[in-house]
Formats: sequence, C-alpha cells, structure tokens
Amino acid sequence: MPFTYKSARGMATSAKTIPVVIAGAGPAGLSLALGLARQGVRSIIFEQNAQLSPHSRAVIILLRTLEAIQSWNAAERFLAVGEVLHRITAYASETNDPVFSLDVSPLAAETPNASIVVLPQDETEKLLYDAVMETGMCELRFNQRVTAAIENGDAVTVSVQPVSGDAYSLNAQFAVGADGAHSMVRQSIGLHLEGKTYPVHVFLADIRVNDERDTLPWPRISMGSPQALFTIRFANGQWRIVGTLTEAEAGASIDEAFLQPRIKTLFGGRSGQFDLIWQSIFAIHRRHAATFRKGRVILAGDAAHINSPAGGQGMNAGIQDAHNLAWKLAYALRGADRDVLLTSYDAERRFTIEHGVERLTDGLTRNGLTSAPKVRNALITLMNRLAKVRPMARRMMRTMMMINTRYRRSTIIGGKSSLVGVRSPIPETLVRYAPTLVVQRVLSEVEEAAAATQIADLTVVECPDWRPWKCSDPFAALVRPDGVVGYFERNPNAASVIGGVRTALGFVAQDRRETAEANWQNVPNLASGV
Repeated sequence: MPFTYKSARGMATSAKTIPVVIAGAGPAGLSLALGLARQGVRSIIFEQNAQLSPHSRAVIILLRTLEAIQSWNAAERFLAVGEVLHRITAYASETNDPVFSLDVSPLAAETPNASIVVLPQDETEKLLYDAVMETGMCELRFNQRVTAAIENGDAVTVSVQPVSGDAYSLNAQFAVGADGAHSMVRQSIGLHLEGKTYPVHVFLADIRVNDERDTLPWPRISMGSPQALFTIRFANGQWRIVGTLTEAEAGASIDEAFLQPRIKTLFGGRSGQFDLIWQSIFAIHRRHAATFRKGRVILAGDAAHINSPAGGQGMNAGIQDAHNLAWKLAYALRGADRDVLLTSYDAERRFTIEHGVERLTDGLTRNGLTSAPKVRNALITLMNRLAKVRPMARRMMRTMMMINTRYRRSTIIGGKSSLVGVRSPIPETLVRYAPTLVVQRVLSEVEEAAAATQIADLTVVECPDWRPWKCSDPFAALVRPDGVVGYFERNPNAASVIGGVRTALGFVAQDRRETAEANWQNVPNLASGV
C-alpha cells in the first residue's frame, strides 16, 4: 500500500510516491529502514527471497556499529542476546596457549559501550527486523525483487518483479540499492564493482558440538596448518570454522571427510561427533563502485562495496553506510539540499571504504589468509607485541573497531579543528541520532542562534570541560545525527553559528552549494588505481 509523506512544511506528497524504497532486507537495508524510521521517514523494503536469510554468515558486531544500533534505540536487545566481549584473546589450537590479546576496555572513555558482540548474522537481521516493524514506519514485501531504479524528474521509477504475478512499478523520492553484490539497482544505473579478486578461496562451516570441546577458549588459530585455519564460537555448542583453499581445492565438498581433520586440528587433537549446520565456499574480492549515488539512486552495503572477510568489516561497513545515509535522506525530505547531502554520502563513505576498510582487509588478507605459515605466525607475533605497547594497542583497537574513521573529503564538513570529520569526543552525543550543538562559554548568544537555524531537532549543550575538544577558547561544535563533528569554530558569533550548523546539516545556500560541488569535482577519482 502506498504511503503519504508529510514534509516539514506540512505539504503532503503524492500518495503514489513513497519517500524511500529500499531493495534488499539484509543488514544494510534493514538498518537504513530503522534509521529512517527513527527520523520519522517511511520506507518500503523489497526482498526477493521468501524470508530473511537463515544463514549465520557474519558473526561480529564491532564497536562503531554498536554505536549506530544504540542511536536507533535497539542496542539493548543485541547486548542481551549476543556474546559480549571486552577483550579478544586468540589461542593456538595445537597448544591451547594465548598467542594474541587485545583489550577493548581502554576505549570506555570515548564510547557508550566498549565492547563487541558475537552474534550470527541471521540473528542480527531478526533483531533489526523486529526493531523496524515495531516502529510502524516500514513495509517489507517478501518474494519481490527490484529489477531497476531509474530517475525520472523529481522521482525514481522503481520496477518490481514478484515471484508470482505481474511486474509493476512505483515512484519514490529516493531509491536505495542494498541488494547485495549482484545488485540489480546498481546495474540499472550503469555501475559495476571495480577492483580485484584474490587468488584464494575461503570456506566457512558452522558446526554443532555437544561435548567438552564446547568449553575450550576461543577464537582458536592453527599455527601449523599450511593454509589459514581458525574457529570462533558464536553460540552455545555452535562454532564457525574458517579456512582458505587453493584454486584447485575450490570445488571441494564441505562434508565430514573434509572437516574431520580440520576440526581435530582446531580443537587440539580432540575428536568427536559434530553436526554440520551450514557451509559455503566463495572467492574473496576487493571491489567498490566508482560512485555510491547517481541522482536520487543510492547504493549501500555489498551493492556498493565488497571486501575480504578478514577483520570482520563487511557487514559492519554496510550498517555504517546506513547510519550515514538515513539522516541525510531524512533531512533532504525536510527541505535540505538533496544533491549536497547525497554527494557528501558518496564522498564520505567511499573514501572510508577505500582508505579504511579496504586497506585493513587487504593487509590482513595478504599477510594472514594468503601467505605462508611463517608469515602468518610472524604477523600474529608482531600484533601481540604491539598490543602490549599502550599507544599502539589503542591505535590497533580503534582501527579494528572502525572508530578511527575521518571524513576528510565532504561537501558539508567545515571548520578548523583536528576533530572536524571524526566521531564526537563526548560519548552521549554519539548515540542521540539528532544534531547537537556543543558550546563553551558562549551559551546565551548561541542559544538564540540555534533557534534561528530553524533546525527543529537541534539541541544546545554546554560543555563543562574543554579538554576533549582540544580548545580552551570559546567554541561551538555541531555533532551530526551520526555522531560526527560536522562544524567547529573558535570564538563564534551568531551569524557564523547559523551558517556553520545549517551547512553541516545540508541546508546550503545556492552559492555555497556550487562552490562545494566544484571543489568535490576537482578531487581525484578515489576508485582509480584499485
């Protein structure tokens, strides 16, 4: 059933035009719908399958992703169901000795939840689905595939093919392709994933054990296998086994004969019965689209980028795409500058994927998954030594937890501070999912300026301690709904605050919009050289 959406001015759009159509009910698509709902925006998700995926696939929710989920008021259900870890210690399967340990707790001062959550992806999707459905702001249509999304003036014509029945089309103000690596939405706008494929295959096997092996410490890494081999426990009695295969082995059958020697290696020579729950073999890639948006059509998650599973970044990056995009779509629907906001999404997330996610996963893949045992073991030893040096440990953990992202190239970031474009240093502002203007010793004047911005959900907060902001002068800082500092100014006045806040939230005057777009066009193509 089509929705009617009322803008901030109270004007209803056509009943036949949906605010946002989302292709794909995976983590990225469900997260986007939840983020939109928290901003008061309705959406429809089309999913080609008959139900949510029953497979475990990704099993780690990283710290930055947990912040996003908390900002959508859904973190408690994840913390209650998943295995919450504050320290990651890996053990050699042959000796049961710890070979690597990294503590998350030193990050407690800069995040509401200094932890990661071990939870299979099918459970993650169920929790996101429940949270979305509870809002009453989203309709999910199963057994219906989006086959194309074509911009048509002030709308996007979305073509849908049900499993049974005739194809039909509808109009949306925005369409988002979160429909995976083989995205039909991406293909319909003439884009493909550019990059490389590694000369190795990875197998995943989820098994169930019902004996003393389930009490062994984990993750467990084989230090002596000729190829990479490790396992992680993701639920009671359930373990994920991950290993690499040569090209010649890529056609192997993941059966009992294949798994039994590997299980014996990983569980320290302990044999026993097991049940195979699920298995998969796949090639691994480092690829992304040349742009994450064309007009009103936007890409997120695997539709925009795919990378090696090393480091557990893939699903998390997709959810973080949604965290960045949802508020921008909401503000565009409220009257902010659509092109500037969506260009900022492309600039910020594509830069992050290429210079953050891909660099980390590529290094871990080349030195951890595709290298000889001596190289892999040397990497583990090096990481363990670095983890004992406090500054290095913190740097490593921030990288692995995906909280070191800095949006260096963006059409809406402004101000002179090392904090501009990074996560707010104040934990509570990371999870509000509404803009916060943080001020120091300029409260009365800025409160008047904040009202003059005409941003209805903007909150002004006085900062009692200037040190996290690295500025003892009077200042004003705008924390965006996704927790990123979008504007910072020393000794601000009312006019500069109004301009800085509105620009950071996409309400850009025409002359500033043209300048911003011209500046972005002059930035080299970030996809080049991949």
